[in-house]
Amino acid sequence: MSRLRIANVTIHAGRPDSVPVNGDVVVEDERIVSVGAAAGDVGATVDGAGRHLIPGLIDCHVHLFLNGGATPVEDFLRAGEVQKVRWAVENAARCVATGVTTVRDLGAPRDLMRRFRALIRRGGTPGPRIIAATANITIVKGHGWFLGVEAETPAALRDAVRDNIDAGAEVIKIMASGGVLTAGSDPSAAQYSVESLKAVVDVARTRGLATAAHAIGLGGIRNAVDAGITSIEHGTFLDAPTALRMVAQGTWMVPTVACVQFYLDNLGHPGFAAETRAKVEALRPIRFNGIRLAIASDVRIAAGTDAGVIFTPASAASLAKEVAMYVEQGLSPAKALAAATGAAAELLGVADQVGTIEPGKLADLVLLPGDPLVDPLALGRAELVWQSGLVVGGSRAPSHS
Repeated sequence: MSRLRIANVTIHAGRPDSVPVNGDVVVEDERIVSVGAAAGDVGATVDGAGRHLIPGLIDCHVHLFLNGGATPVEDFLRAGEVQKVRWAVENAARCVATGVTTVRDLGAPRDLMRRFRALIRRGGTPGPRIIAATANITIVKGHGWFLGVEAETPAALRDAVRDNIDAGAEVIKIMASGGVLTAGSDPSAAQYSVESLKAVVDVARTRGLATAAHAIGLGGIRNAVDAGITSIEHGTFLDAPTALRMVAQGTWMVPTVACVQFYLDNLGHPGFAAETRAKVEALRPIRFNGIRLAIASDVRIAAGTDAGVIFTPASAASLAKEVAMYVEQGLSPAKALAAATGAAAELLGVADQVGTIEPGKLADLVLLPGDPLVDPLALGRAELVWQSGLVVGGSRAPSHS
């Protein structure tokens, strides 16, 4: 049995209503055993020196098998299996080393994800806990077809869900609208009817799984909400009536606004295809509409970056930018932090294990030099990262490079 005391820190519990407190956190083996004042023999001590301690960060929307460069889709389509796995290894290691200890991967090659997730779970390579969708489901040559399976009729959709579950899916991802990075796809166009989306939801529910819908355009958002999808990913064209329905139904939103800003910041890069550049430019004036309405309506928000897409690396820095943009658009700093910790864990169905700092939870913890409620970008500057009680990253970690 090993015990560790993280002393003299400001503790941010990770709940939207929690107030930071000064004190100590004691870890025994892989779990937190006390929060506040340490008692008894605590073993080794890390002096936090007044720094800030938060739960391990959670990114609810990543693509570990994409490289986050200028041309991730084209690179993926050209790459062989070895290169794709190499990207996943690099992305996973960067996540956990910078403070992202849990992720939800919403689109990856089925077999590669199954094997890669198993590799991480047995300690074969460093990485976050992965809640995996395996392959996303889309129409024929629809958005994200290169990471997914194609199905259009309700019967085919039911089969696709069952096949994903058999391949180890822990959440079901469907493309309710078109998207930006797929050639010939219109982000504002709906890809599935309510009936088709309900077929997906019904099968997933019978197996105890949540559902996530890529939905940029309003038609896709409405259809997904009407069908009972668990979380709306992106939600750019959300309108007020649909936001109110989301609140009434308990539908989540994962806004992924930072990646759009990263696109806009790099539009001059020669790697951008003309079609992609035009789609991104069209999103420029309305890119914050969805998040603003969601905040104003009190839609439940969980943080996700869409890591792996253009100029969006999988890292705490990307997630910190995402959280900072929520605050800029009106979300309270405490709720914004919870969106990447406690609320995110609730969406992912792992709140009994991670997401908050309290006795009994796994000791996924991040020591920060600054106050994330004052400067959300501090989330990207971890000094120490613990996952299940072991140091796995941060600028002060012995093995950190």
